[in-house]
Amino acid sequence: MGGGGGGGGEYTGPTGGTGGRSADAVIADVVAGKISPTDSVVKDAMSVLGLREGQERNQLIDYLKHAGKGYVDPNNRWCAAFVNAALERSGIQGTGSAAAGSFRKWGNEVKEYKDIKEGDVLVNNIPSRTGLLGDHVVIAAGKAVYRNGKWTVPTIEGNHANKVSSRQLDLSSSRGWIARRAGDRETAKIQSQIKPQSTEATPAPKKAPTVYDGIDLSKSSQSMLPQLSKDTTISDLQKEPEPAQRHTETVIKYVPGPKSKPTPSEPEIDQSTEAEINQVGNTDSR
Repeated sequence: MGGGGGGGGEYTGPTGGTGGRSADAVIADVVAGKISPTDSVVKDAMSVLGLREGQERNQLIDYLKHAGKGYVDPNNRWCAAFVNAALERSGIQGTGSAAAGSFRKWGNEVKEYKDIKEGDVLVNNIPSRTGLLGDHVVIAAGKAVYRNGKWTVPTIEGNHANKVSSRQLDLSSSRGWIARRAGDRETAKIQSQIKPQSTEATPAPKKAPTVYDGIDLSKSSQSMLPQLSKDTTISDLQKEPEPAQRHTETVIKYVPGPKSKPTPSEPEIDQSTEAEINQVGNTDSR
């Protein structure tokens, strides 16, 4: 039967989380990468919060059958069976034992309370009838916090007040608690099935080609588009091209004018004639 203390009201059905779905559906989400294994443990356990060992006995037995031991009688201590069931339903290997103390060697040790986080398993230090140290085991439903001089952590647990309960657990009590976390061995099976998330960037959608005057601008380089300037806008490109103007060229043609008559030149006098003239001139002067 459950331990003392309160926690949780009457069971009114699944309270969220995984919604009380089948173990296969829960594991499928983990394998698909929709949720981490440790987060899945807490959400799946929370989905049956308030389930009572008396009034909802058949539902509780159906949940605890995943603990790895087949049928579990809620009339016996079932806190370890509850933790094992939540672990196994999310693909994490538990201890397969109905003894809370079996979790003292499970996974890896969390050495300080400040490092406790969602999905960790906590066992108290009270001797049990099994001969193992630890008579109650719970799942951390969040991070441990230090407030008013003590460490506390929210939990989800079975067999507390004879039902699935949630409370703020005082870790500073005289009994003390140790924390454990699933390691590579406990998560190896599920991790091998988880689909890796693609790291490739999603390719950008292809843009429709922009065509201007018969040229595909999306493929053309700037050197091929001398008619464009930095001030060219999309609206400019979408305009109908104007008809090409006819190129005219001014040609200056040389036309020669009328030939001019050559100026008559004085007749050339040879030296002998010039001597005779000079001689005549000299004679006249006498």
